[in-house]
Amino acid sequence: EQYRNLEATNLYQKVLGRGPVDFIEDLFREMMEEGTWRKGDPKQMAVEFYAPFYLLLSISDATSDNEEKEKIADIFTEKYATSKLQNNEDIQI
Repeated sequence: EQYRNLEATNLYQKVLGRGPVDFIEDLFREMMEEGTWRKGDPKQMAVEFYAPFYLLLSISDATSDNEEKEKIADIFTEKYATSKLQNNEDIQI
């Protein structure tokens, strides 16, 4: 529907596309300024963060197995999120 209806396209982008990426970009920029996130291109990092997050969230939503959901969350936090935090050896997620 998003390809035939401008209102649907705008809603999709706001909720699942550009909206979250813009929010995450702003968040990362602020975290970089505070020194809690590694320096870099906040837009690129936002895209790199959101793409696997959204995919793993979608996969997680499709299962009712809590152990599987925990594995999916671990994949994301261990492989991406903790690698970008400053002083990540002190952080427990």
